[in-house]
Amino acid sequence: MSRCAAVLSAVLLLALALRAEGPAEDPAGDAVECEIRTLNGSAIRGRTSGARELRLRVKKETKSYRLRNVRSVTWGVVRREELDRVMTKDGVVAGGLEETGPFALDTGYGVLTIPAEEIASIRVSQPGEGFALDFESGTLDGWSMAGRSTWSAEGGALTVQPAGLGDTLVFEERLDGRYALEVDVTCTDWAAILFHVDGNAPSVALWVIPGSVGMYGNGNWTSTLMKSWPAAIQAGKPARVRLDVDGKHVKISVDGVVAGEIDVPVESGKIGFGCWTKPATFDNLTISR
Repeated sequence: MSRCAAVLSAVLLLALALRAEGPAEDPAGDAVECEIRTLNGSAIRGRTSGARELRLRVKKETKSYRLRNVRSVTWGVVRREELDRVMTKDGVVAGGLEETGPFALDTGYGVLTIPAEEIASIRVSQPGEGFALDFESGTLDGWSMAGRSTWSAEGGALTVQPAGLGDTLVFEERLDGRYALEVDVTCTDWAAILFHVDGNAPSVALWVIPGSVGMYGNGNWTSTLMKSWPAAIQAGKPARVRLDVDGKHVKISVDGVVAGEIDVPVESGKIGFGCWTKPATFDNLTISR
């Protein structure tokens, strides 16, 4: 069988498994664009009802979220027995999603009815919508740690006690296209802002040290410096670092002053932080679209 025929056969099998139907119904007229990722690794894009409610059990209460007000939903995060998470523009809420029926996703070629138990995550398209994470909640819901470093959100800021160069803290929502990332960084040595993260390994990192910033990438961010620029960063004092990301093109600013621009090897992924040798603090993280 040719490669083209094999791909077509796989698509037809998936469509039959998920049941293709007619146009999706959305009486409120507020369908939202979204991407549903299934447990078998498929990514399916289309439109579904934004009026639909998700009910999340959080401790002793149940909270309801309309899909049009949600940025992303993750069932079980890594394993099904783990907490489910709902990301809104106000932050991340973790709990247990109550039983929900299948999702009817209009792909433009018909409607696929996808059982909720086959869904790993949903990402809702929110053009122009940004969000802020100020770490005031004291928790790191929505973040994934890798390595032995200690991360905490106590005192309304994110702090790290580094234990290894490759240790990271990565936010679970994937970003692509054009956006601006801003965060206050306080360090006395190497601290990193990660973006375009793929999996648990960062693809690109802006390292911040007193007096300069440097972009590391090209598949080996721990040792391959792409370019560095002088920057007015003082040891132990917060600096407002901004990344204007447009796919592979990035502009770096510190306290409102442009430090430089560069093209990086990858164009989308997750964001996060890293640190090396000495403690650092990150605060007032904002993403604007």
